[in-house]
Amino acid sequence: MIPISALCLFFSLFSALALAVVPTSLEPLYAEALLAYNSKHYKETLELLDRLIKAEPKQIEALELKALTLKAERNIPQAIDTYRSLVAIGEAQRVSKEELAPYFFELGTLYFNIKQYWVSRQQFLQSIENHFNEG
Repeated sequence: MIPISALCLFFSLFSALALAVVPTSLEPLYAEALLAYNSKHYKETLELLDRLIKAEPKQIEALELKALTLKAERNIPQAIDTYRSLVAIGEAQRVSKEELAPYFFELGTLYFNIKQYWVSRQQFLQSIENHFNEG
């Protein structure tokens, strides 16, 4: 049996995350895009995400899923553009550098894949400086 305090903690964390994710009016569209992504229907995923992003251009979760989808499709230039947009939005909203670190890591990986090693190195260094993936 799960103690009541553990259940309360789980539901409080879950509800806080749910509130921070996607506006209620866009949840069905995002859920559909997530299902398409998990089914590896990347073209459909991108179409759904483009509709969502058109309605809410700074929707972080949609942009993150779009970047992952583009990466899965090996559309490196557009994936880079999407991660750069995420960094720009984060910087404009003054989020912590630690929150941006995963985007720098992804950019490092993408630049490495297209043999832009110097740029890749700079992105990886930014992710390290911003405490990405520390123990």
